[in-house]
Amino acid sequence: MYDGLKNLKDTTLWKLYENKQPSQKRSLWVTDMYQAAITKLKTITETFPNYTLHDETHVINVLHAMTGILGSEAEKLTMEECEILILSAALHDVGMSYTVKDIEQVKDATWFKDFLHERNSSYIGCHYDELPEGLQQDYLRSIHHKRIHDILQDDSNDWPEKPDEVNFPIDVLSAVCQAHGEDKSFLRNDPDLEYREAYRADLRFCALLLRIGDILDFDGSRAPHILYPFAEDDPVSAREYKKHNSSKGFQYPEDPTAKELTFRAECTEPEVEHKLRQYLDWIDEELSVFAGTKDFLHEIWQRELPLPYR
Repeated sequence: MYDGLKNLKDTTLWKLYENKQPSQKRSLWVTDMYQAAITKLKTITETFPNYTLHDETHVINVLHAMTGILGSEAEKLTMEECEILILSAALHDVGMSYTVKDIEQVKDATWFKDFLHERNSSYIGCHYDELPEGLQQDYLRSIHHKRIHDILQDDSNDWPEKPDEVNFPIDVLSAVCQAHGEDKSFLRNDPDLEYREAYRADLRFCALLLRIGDILDFDGSRAPHILYPFAEDDPVSAREYKKHNSSKGFQYPEDPTAKELTFRAECTEPEVEHKLRQYLDWIDEELSVFAGTKDFLHEIWQRELPLPYR
């Protein structure tokens, strides 16, 4: 977590939001939704005990990365865009929270058959319960973004009631969240991401910022040393922890730039450096997706917004 950023109200995005002067009822709904999401995120470790953290630390880091990429351009965000970015940062991983009932419901879903066909053809025909535990977790994680719509519409989750003055529907918010796990065709074609004048928000732009902000959260704050003993017996988890702890994070310029984004790391193992460089390649790919989707944005954000090219 970045120095001084301990909670939502310390973030640049929240301060920008407050400057737009939302009503007390509106800002209270945002903070209540945020806290409800944080509470749900705390349960992720029950299903994924060895994974890097997906808690408030991650959310704060994503919010920091969003405004880091925008730099001084962040001032141009509308109040609604600030709301959607704050809420999507908090909600985009709630699909990784599973109850026993949730797991039962997704065991026989079409998603499971698709998962086996696309990623693990040797297990085609097997039931979920016949898979190794690691593969079960891979499946549950692979669909977490697809579950967000149902989770936000599920009354049993007791989400705070949206005020009438908030003019974008929950379906829009779930689409922005879902986009972080979808391919670029979803970003370009999903109807819920289309610009609507009434929403005063470029939803596709918000989805792109969430995607890049999500993967730019890449340092040791999500893999604290105190948790490493719980992960070291799992080789994959151990590599992830070492990779994150080798990273010292990104430095964002005051103004948005098309130059390289500065990144620092200290690697002591060749394998860890290799994995780290693979991760940076993924970030480069996402920056290319962002640049390649700019023509699909509303004219407000379609203008020349410099983005790091790598």
